[in-house]
Amino acid sequence: MKKESSFGQILEERKENKKTIKKGKENWLYDYTSPNTIWAYEKTFQNIIDQPWDEFLKEQKERHGLTAAMDFMGGGSCFNDLQWLDKKLAVRLLDNGPNSLFQLPPQEKERLLEVDVIAGDVLSKNTWKEISLWVEKETQGRGFDLILSRPIGGLLHITFNIDTWYFLIENLWSLLDNDGGALYTQLPLPNYDEHEISPGSRAESLVSLVKKKKENIMNWVKLLETESSFGAVFSDNKELPHIHCDYAVLRLRKTIDSPPQLPKLI
Repeated sequence: MKKESSFGQILEERKENKKTIKKGKENWLYDYTSPNTIWAYEKTFQNIIDQPWDEFLKEQKERHGLTAAMDFMGGGSCFNDLQWLDKKLAVRLLDNGPNSLFQLPPQEKERLLEVDVIAGDVLSKNTWKEISLWVEKETQGRGFDLILSRPIGGLLHITFNIDTWYFLIENLWSLLDNDGGALYTQLPLPNYDEHEISPGSRAESLVSLVKKKKENIMNWVKLLETESSFGAVFSDNKELPHIHCDYAVLRLRKTIDSPPQLPKLI
């Protein structure tokens, strides 16, 4: 039997993604109906944050004159309390039809109107083209100073595989500013024990899948940590309570010495 290519797997993911959209379009209002504050993101990434994000953005603004950030697979409400952030983009996992922004209370709606939104799907070339056009227009092609991404929970709503996750991370790396841009993201490495998982759940499927790939992922992380040009910092988050912290996390920082592409995940 011929082994399916990574690209072929991603195309299969996209088919499943479309089925999910068709089934859950009306009742799954991703992120907007439950806005996440910057506090929730800080909690997720607390072990790998080297300085407060507003302080980091202030330094980037002083260097470049303008700052831009993306909440990837989120609604952008996490940016409300970052005072040194000029341009804000939220990219949602799926296109859920009518924008659920308008189901929010007026005050929250007004704050989120400052965030530009691209409504997936994140496995489509058109979505990435839209993101690139936004970057070109709003940052003059410089890229993002900060990308926050907590994708694992969202990806569990579509058929999940490691190649899909790597495809997303590789694209996010390419969108960072070449002079200090930082990416904070989850890794598909759950830190909960198997006895905590409900039988037949999506989490159970992820744990089963990761067992086969954990060594590959950790070797990839070690390679990133070895090469200083990636600015990689890893945490398994195991000592933290599960709320907001149920997956390992990784920080990458891009500099003028960083390669344009990440090492391949084998």
